This record gives sequence, C-alpha cells and structure tokens, in this order.
Amino acid sequence: MTRRRLWLFILSVLLLITVCTAVSFKNYTAGLNRVSVSSTAPNQIRTKADASGIFLFSDIQKLSLPADCRVEEVLVSVGENFKEGQPLIKLNQDDVAILYYQMLLQQRTLEEQANQTDEIWREIAAHSLSRLEEQTAFLSQLQQNEGVVYAEFPGQITELNVIPGDITTARSSLSYGNLEGEGHFEWYIDAKQYRAFTGTTAGGDGFSLELKISSRLYLEDKKLYRYTSKPVLLESIPEPVHGMYTAIQMEYFSEDYAAVLPKNCIETDSDGGNYVYLLRERDGVLGKESYLQRVGVTVLETDNINAAVMKPLKNLVVHSARPPQDLEKVLVIDTEA
Repeated sequence: MTRRRLWLFILSVLLLITVCTAVSFKNYTAGLNRVSVSSTAPNQIRTKADASGIFLFSDIQKLSLPADCRVEEVLVSVGENFKEGQPLIKLNQDDVAILYYQMLLQQRTLEEQANQTDEIWREIAAHSLSRLEEQTAFLSQLQQNEGVVYAEFPGQITELNVIPGDITTARSSLSYGNLEGEGHFEWYIDAKQYRAFTGTTAGGDGFSLELKISSRLYLEDKKLYRYTSKPVLLESIPEPVHGMYTAIQMEYFSEDYAAVLPKNCIETDSDGGNYVYLLRERDGVLGKESYLQRVGVTVLETDNINAAVMKPLKNLVVHSARPPQDLEKVLVIDTEA
C-alpha cells in the first residue's frame, strides 16, 4: 500500500512538472515576436510615371495678313476645323486694292533699280523684288476674291490675333495646323521619377497610342525632363485639337535581377546603410530556438513595391508582429515559398 502511494505521489509530481512546463512554455512563446520568412527570387524592377501632356500639330502654317487693311469679318475661331476652300477672314476690298496698286508701283521702281549698272544696287533691288513679287501675287489673288482669305487645305486654327474692326499691322496673322499632316506630344517628368523608360503611351477620349521618344531635354533650373514624341498620324486621333491635354504614362522594366525582395523588408540606419533581418537558429535552454540577425545589403534598384539586392538571401523576414530587433528570439508562424 505504501509503495502504491509512493508511485501515485511520483506520478502527481511528474504531472505537475509537465503542466508547469507547458504553461511556462506557453507564456514564454506568447511574448516572442512572431515573424514570417521567405527568400529572394529572380524578378524585374518595374515602375510607372504618369504625366499630363499636350498634343500639338507638327505642321503649322502661319499666314501673315497685309498691313493697313480693315478686318470686316473673322469667320473662324481658335480650335475650329475648316475645310479646303472655306473662307477664313474677309478684309476690306478697297483697302486691299489700294495696297495692291501701291505694291505694283514699288515693284516697277525696283525693276528699274535692278537694271542699273551699280552692282550693289542691282543685288539689293533683286532681293527686295523677290519678296515683293510674293506679296503682290497674294494681294492680286486677294483682290480677285473680294478681300476674302480662303483655306488652301483642311486645317485647324491654332492662333488668331485679329478681330472685326481691326486695322491690320505687320504682326497681324493667323496660324493653322494641317489636318492631313502629323502631330506630336510634349510632356514633363520630375527628375526624381526619371528612368531609362522602355515604353510610353498617350491616352484620351477614344484613343490610346504607343509613342516613340524624339527628344529628351533636362531643365536644370526646374529639375524637370521635357519629352517630345516622334510624329503620329492625325488619323489615329478621333478629334485632334492643338494644345489639348492628354494622359501620358511611361513604363520602365529593368533587366532580370537574381535577387529581388519586398521593398518594405529593407531598413536604413543613421549612416544611410541598408539592412534586413534574417532568421537564424541556436541552442537554447529548451532546445533549438530561432532568433534574428541584422545583415547589411546592397540595393541595386527599387520600384514602389520591390527592391533588387546584390546577393540572394534565404530565411528573410518579410513580416513581423512588431518591429524586429537584432538577436531577439522569435516565433516563426509562416514560411513563404
């Protein structure tokens, strides 16, 4: 009977030790930082930069109006499309006729000077005569059209600096883009966003175009890069308007890197160095225990999500319940592939 009681006592003690050990282990592990680990993997660094660009006609013609003529009608406005042969502006017919005959008199005078024996005068007269003949031909056609300026091809008004009632000056003109020609896009990117972009698209109402870069200029005072695309056919844009805003998206795809990890794994110390935490094992009182080791890394390139580093890493801490500390004991709750 005594022996039986002794064994029962021993069993009770062992049971109590087991329960206490289990409770102690549970309390011990409850205080540990919980972490998930993974490894670096081959991948690319990818990023995008969005900008607001403008569309411009590549072929813009400027039509200078004859000076000292009253503007009777302006039949188009900036941004308006017109057809070939459509009337654009009407000038006072009498003013046009007076100016035309004045030009004819000047032309005769220059023709006489061109026949003089003095070589210098002949050259000056010949040069002036060439320009005057163009102006006279335009005025002759304008007089036949009763002062109306007609469009020579389909286009869109891009600039107009006269209104009805104005007296034209040497600067009076209208500019228009050729709707049968080409157009291009211009936009700016902050210098901090600059990459060796591998693809660019322009999008708007009813169109999306892949663009090729024609030029890139760095504006040091503004810390911006100005981009210009190569010309695109206007037929690829449903309703092109000179100066209209367009969404530009530039994409960058790096070369393949052997070691890419989530960017949020990387921390930076006070000296600007980068480091991560790796999971290690060591012998503890209760057997093998897991702990963290701080390891410096060389970052090659980053995007908004990932970072490429110099060497592949295993057992990399990618998530933790609280900020990790060097050499602290941890509990691994997940191992990601």
